Amino acid sequence: AISACEKGGIWHLALGLLAAMKMLRLRPDEFNYSACISACGRAGFWELALELLSEMSRRSALPNLISYNSAITACERSGHWGLALSLLHASVLAKLRPNTVSYSAGITACKQQGHWQISAMILAAMCTQNLKPPTISYIGVLSACEHGGEWRAPLALLTRMRTTHLQ
Repeated sequence: AISACEKGGIWHLALGLLAAMKMLRLRPDEFNYSACISACGRAGFWELALELLSEMSRRSALPNLISYNSAITACERSGHWGLALSLLHASVLAKLRPNTVSYSAGITACKQQGHWQISAMILAAMCTQNLKPPTISYIGVLSACEHGGEWRAPLALLTRMRTTHLQ
């Protein structure tokens, strides 16, 4: 039910169901929390999303990659690129393996602020982890270069895209 609320954009009902579970002494799991984190992030309540991520550990529901990705995306959407990158790093420290969703959200967060060097490093980290960056990740780095006034780096990036058979 919480997941349906998340998908429907009914964040307040998702939180109400999570609260009801706690009141009934049911233990919400990482999937319940992740859905609430995502719902809050989609509604622009990044602080609440981070509070839920923090609460998970206190309630013995270990955050999984979906939990972190939802929180990273919440921060990215709200323009908090530093927090998004901190969460990306925290997911690694939690011994989770970030995926293309994780890295792409980090790139997008940097893109919005014109931090092209950091977005390029995130793209490189994605490749180091043997993940094939989606085209949108390359576009994010190119856009970050544009926002940051950098014109040399995109030339090298376009060459790399061509050699990896992206179109």
